[in-house]
Amino acid sequence: MTKTPDPAPLYSCIDKRDVEQHLDWIHDTHRRSLSRGQTSEVEMTFGIGDFHAYTGEFDEELLAEIQAKDELASADVDHQTYMYDSSAGTGTFAYVLDSGIRISHADFQGRAIKGTNVIPEVAHDDDFGHGTHVAGTIGSVRFGVAKNATLVDVKTTRVAYGTTAKIIEALEWSVQNITNTPGRAGKSVVSMSLALNDAVDAATALGVFVVVGAGNDGKDASTRSPASAPTAFTVGAIDINSTRARWSNFGPSVDVFAAGVDTGVASDQGEGTDLESSPKLTTPDVLFRSLLSSLFSIFPLPQIPERQFILVLPLLDPSKPLHSLLRQPSAATAQSPIMGDQEPTPENHTMMQGFEWYVPADQKHWVRLEKHVPQLKRFGVDNIWIPPACKGSSKTGNGYDIYDLYDLGEFDQKGSVATKWGTKEELLKLAHTAKDNGVGIYWDAVLNHKFAADRKEKCLAAEVDSDDRTKFVSDKYEIDAWVGYDFPGRKGKYSEQKYHWYHFSGVDYNARNEKTAIYKILGDKGDQQWAESVDDEKGNYDFLMGSDLDYDHPEVVKDVLNWGKWLAQEVPLQGIRFDAIKHYSEDFLRQFITELDKEYGKGWFFVGEFWKDSLDDMSEYLQRMGRQFTLFDAPLVYNFSEISKGNGADMRKVFDGTLVQKEPINAVTLVMNHDTQPYQALEAPIEGWFKPIAYALILLRTDGYPCVWYGDIYGIKGEHPFPPSCGGAVPKMTLARKLYAYGKQADYFDYATCLGWVKYGTWDRPYGCAVVASNAGPGSKRMHVGEMHAGEVWTDVLGWNDREVTIGDDGFGEFVCSGTSVSIFVNKNADGRDKFNEEFDSNIYEE
Repeated sequence: MTKTPDPAPLYSCIDKRDVEQHLDWIHDTHRRSLSRGQTSEVEMTFGIGDFHAYTGEFDEELLAEIQAKDELASADVDHQTYMYDSSAGTGTFAYVLDSGIRISHADFQGRAIKGTNVIPEVAHDDDFGHGTHVAGTIGSVRFGVAKNATLVDVKTTRVAYGTTAKIIEALEWSVQNITNTPGRAGKSVVSMSLALNDAVDAATALGVFVVVGAGNDGKDASTRSPASAPTAFTVGAIDINSTRARWSNFGPSVDVFAAGVDTGVASDQGEGTDLESSPKLTTPDVLFRSLLSSLFSIFPLPQIPERQFILVLPLLDPSKPLHSLLRQPSAATAQSPIMGDQEPTPENHTMMQGFEWYVPADQKHWVRLEKHVPQLKRFGVDNIWIPPACKGSSKTGNGYDIYDLYDLGEFDQKGSVATKWGTKEELLKLAHTAKDNGVGIYWDAVLNHKFAADRKEKCLAAEVDSDDRTKFVSDKYEIDAWVGYDFPGRKGKYSEQKYHWYHFSGVDYNARNEKTAIYKILGDKGDQQWAESVDDEKGNYDFLMGSDLDYDHPEVVKDVLNWGKWLAQEVPLQGIRFDAIKHYSEDFLRQFITELDKEYGKGWFFVGEFWKDSLDDMSEYLQRMGRQFTLFDAPLVYNFSEISKGNGADMRKVFDGTLVQKEPINAVTLVMNHDTQPYQALEAPIEGWFKPIAYALILLRTDGYPCVWYGDIYGIKGEHPFPPSCGGAVPKMTLARKLYAYGKQADYFDYATCLGWVKYGTWDRPYGCAVVASNAGPGSKRMHVGEMHAGEVWTDVLGWNDREVTIGDDGFGEFVCSGTSVSIFVNKNADGRDKFNEEFDSNIYEE
């Protein structure tokens, strides 16, 4: 099903008697569909006498249902949107006269080729980044206008510096190459921002279509070259509101205005994307629209009145689920640094994992956490992932040893009424306090298995190879398995379902011969199989531990689906974290989410623990699950671990091979969790000195949804205790994210051991921040924060560096950090700086 990109078809002339019933039908139909959760449904209704109408945004299936209704008099589309030509520039060539192209970028798919380098004294690569950005707007697979075009790299400038002679030389080479290469004449264009009018006119006379940027002086383009060249096709910049960017040149020489504020471009660092603003980026936008065969039928250029028309592309929004290759506008992350009247910028979200493995088993965790909710909210945490709250195998179990889904600390089972974390009453108090403070609760759902059965049952089984569960290593024989679950303490309350051997696909213990192995339960006919839609690690990774639930059995499916709906009514939640999703049916999980969404879960957040270092497997899982689903970025954790082991490692590679780089909208970024903490199964040690850098990289950047860890905020208990990490600074970093990490991002990833980046702020959150991190000696970065900040004094909100940085008239400042450290600079007079004076209370265990 495809979401219709056009805004609001207008449905008119519905008889007054049918209006209410018709609108109720639309609402119910829309609400029942998981995939329709991202559309806006009915937006406005109108009534003029007997005339009744409404507007809304609907997917194609619902649109067809609406049009089939007898009471509908007519239906019209409010606005037609540019339709992308499926040829995608196949067989065309773009000569990019710029700073070079990083031709190895994955988004170019091998279509970027070397042309010539008119500056032979420097390497033929992109030493500034602008050329890669321009080429990405033209032809990158994710954000390019012509995704199949060939990009020819004509290196013309170096480090933002070029001479007129070199530019004309590059244009001369391009024209000769086009006219002398068979098959390129008539199928090639030249993209450039600088040249002379006569040179452009000469190229045009030879049949080469030249598209140029209008310039960014905010002046009449008629006074600028080559924008004023009569034969050049000149492009100015507009923002998301179709308003000319303040800095874009204008006037009668401008042929077209196109998207040029915060457009998605290929990053010149790593394989990711950046947001850029410039008429130079509108040039390739229009350039390849001119190559698409449909352009001249839709916009016949010679007939355009006053030589003006507008093309607008959707802009980036890293905060919303991805439903297409182009993301929709967002006030939060796609704002222009040029301030104006716009929608309020939403506050950044930060999740906290609300436990670590060794939290004391004193049944007081809910009480302690509830007391700290207001403080966590003040410091920027607005969602808490709580530990598994269902009854485990004992009163000390963390809940991953789950016994009863329906016992939240209410029934006397497995030696206690309370779970390790507390009673159901205390859990509900925590959840309601969180809700009252604007903090969401994410449930930890353990749906793969059960533990601590009430009795044994006989069943037919066979042993399988632990490294390849598809291979049997024994004949089938009868075993005594702990698979009888009666839940006697609950006595059928909430659910009367009891579990028997035929509800499970495997176990790891035979009580008859006291042998531990992986047993495949075979069923009455001896042919029961492992689940199919699970990870293929170890041949088939259905079995993990305990009594492995069989989601091919209808009673299991019904009971767990009912539990999800019951839970949604019982506890005020905002989302669910699904444990061990590699090990049970993704078909069932998709059904679970769909069913929950129909009744209670609209707008909930869903994240899965798919802990694997294969980025391709993670990306493919997301594609199968649907774009509203997210995964924890396991590869990023391993990158952090490896970089932290060696002083002076290349930090520029920190995002290489990570989920946040490939799927930024669907990645939950983290530094550590209960599985990777010391002495746990997936331990990925990150040296203490590197953790502040790691947290800065997930909290203060655009991509990903960051999750901070309880153990780094409150410390670790157990036999090997640790105090809060980062010198107790993690709360200050979440506060910096809440207050200042907004708007366009500019990266300075130009040195292996010292990284920097800038967040420019938005119109209503204007302060922004500058971050410098070094994993070697003291670091320094000269970075541009904007001329609007000229004369301001910026200081480190962490207090780890006492340097005062005065911003120059050109908007640049020299920002520094200590060795193996990070500093976060913000205007010392910015609103909210006083909040950093509050001392965060990390003594959660003190009565």
